Amino acid sequence: MAREAKAEGERLRERSDWGPPADYFLGLLESGEASPPNLGRPVAAFMCQTVPLELLEAHGFQPHRLRGGFGAAALSGSAAVGSSVCPACRAAIGTLGLWEREMLAKTVFAMPSSCHWAAKFPEMMELAGLKAPEVLRIEIPKLSREARSHERYLGEMEILSRELERISGIKIRREDLLAQMARYGQAHREFSKLVSLKRQGILPFVHFAVACSAFQRDRLERWAQGCRDLAVEASAQRRAETVRKQDPAQIFLTGSPVFFPDLKIPRLMEAAGLSARHDDLCPLLLAKAARLFIRPQS
Repeated sequence: MAREAKAEGERLRERSDWGPPADYFLGLLESGEASPPNLGRPVAAFMCQTVPLELLEAHGFQPHRLRGGFGAAALSGSAAVGSSVCPACRAAIGTLGLWEREMLAKTVFAMPSSCHWAAKFPEMMELAGLKAPEVLRIEIPKLSREARSHERYLGEMEILSRELERISGIKIRREDLLAQMARYGQAHREFSKLVSLKRQGILPFVHFAVACSAFQRDRLERWAQGCRDLAVEASAQRRAETVRKQDPAQIFLTGSPVFFPDLKIPRLMEAAGLSARHDDLCPLLLAKAARLFIRPQS
């Protein structure tokens, strides 16, 4: 994994548009480190960004997205669960095999049951000979403007909160959840600028994918600052262009998420003169789920 990360890092640094802001994200990734960074809190691992991270943090957990872009890890995972499984899940299973057993034994896994493969993740772990102390299957209803939709969503979040309290022993406080919502809200605003620049064709998809892959590899505020710096640099590079390049053909990208270091597809698209400005990949964006958890009058 470290060799894969180093090789891709060298390719990225050869790009003429690769500057210090993008290099911040790359620096968080190119070691190929499989386990979570030690931030002094129990770890809650997840696959999908629809998991309410604010709620995990308010209960004292350190959210950690399982990594899914390493070919070597995917091959290792395939040996345990088969090659027909979602590639991100295969790579995540292979990556977990490299974790220290003590770390794995203390990790809570939060998996949305709306995803067929994520719902089967505990079974995949057993096939790979891995055991986790707690696996929470989270029902995340589709939100709409209807009150019934909000009520159902709130009910599921309250169930999840009780389970997290049982595991951590930390009873949630309204002010703690509001503080986490404010943190993630600010991070989401900074990240939304990258989404906008990508859709305008100003930020290359490769840069965008690296920033997404680095989420949860550093403290949230530092990662958000990195997003801000990358947005500023990308905008400045566009303004500095003396000859405006012809806009490439736009395509719609769908399927499994694009994780570092497996950036072959976006690099091939660039070489072919294509731009993936819009996508329907498995969620890469920051979740804003917990904002509905507190009732206005509570």
